[in-house]
Amino acid sequence: KDGRPVDSSLLSDETLVLVVDVARQEDGGLYRCEARNNFGTDSDTLGITVTAPVQPRLSLSSRLVTLTECDTVTVSCNVVGCPQPTVSWLAIGRDELP
Repeated sequence: KDGRPVDSSLLSDETLVLVVDVARQEDGGLYRCEARNNFGTDSDTLGITVTAPVQPRLSLSSRLVTLTECDTVTVSCNVVGCPQPTVSWLAIGRDELP
């Protein structure tokens, strides 16, 4: 990155992979892949932009459930966000969930 060597993974004799795991703002910048042998050099450049963190977004597997006493229900709250948000269920109008 920016002229400094970075960690990468060799997949085969012909493929070198750059892996950015859990991207941070400082990972943004220019990266150059360079190949050399006795006959010359070739290179190409990649620009990486890391955008600001993402506010949490969630979706429920159901929005309204009707139960009979003694029934069991499972409702999923699917959440994405960066950094990983904390998630909890809250009972509205009650002190706590059973």
